[in-house]
Amino acid sequence: MPPYCEITEGFVCDQEQVPSGQVDILLFHPLSFKVNIGASDCCLSESVFSAIEIKSRLDKSHFESSVKNLIKIRTLSRENLSTALLGATSNSEAYHFNTIGTVLFGYKGYTAETCCQALHSLIDKNWDQRPEVIYSLDRSYILISDKYLMWEGDGVLQEKGTSWIESLKNEKLDGYRVVREDCLLVLITILSKRIQCNYHLFPNLCNYVVGLEKEDK
Repeated sequence: MPPYCEITEGFVCDQEQVPSGQVDILLFHPLSFKVNIGASDCCLSESVFSAIEIKSRLDKSHFESSVKNLIKIRTLSRENLSTALLGATSNSEAYHFNTIGTVLFGYKGYTAETCCQALHSLIDKNWDQRPEVIYSLDRSYILISDKYLMWEGDGVLQEKGTSWIESLKNEKLDGYRVVREDCLLVLITILSKRIQCNYHLFPNLCNYVVGLEKEDK
């Protein structure tokens, strides 16, 4: 992983100050602010690169609770960002800037096809909010959202993939690419890409402070 990344477990919240459910692993900006809540941390949504849910077995109940938590995280606002780099602001439509990466990791679980069926039955109307990555260790596959490396907006790099990942044998499946080789290396590449795209963006804490002052009044 790139060096400019901290790792913790805990919650994520945006300017609405309503925390997500607890997440097993949060990759976040090392220069950002976080709040300690008991034995866990709460990170600002603007500071989080990726949220990773880890389950020993992805049965129905664990699968549903993890997916719902990742959906909540994925919909959190990332409006309060600032950067000194031109063409890389929170106003751009770059996919990596506007969303938190969401990963569901299971040691045991569904086949890729059954996984997508379970997702459809759970979030069919909110399909765009599905987890970005789903990795099943015992089934030896990784599902990668087709949007993973899509960039949009004026002056922003246009690309649709990382050459070595795209060169791997893959299958299309309901908005995902199914890869069945080098899965761990693919996951590390995806997480690293998130960090590299966002390390220059900093949470604008002044906006949070102003919001708190307004509530106090």
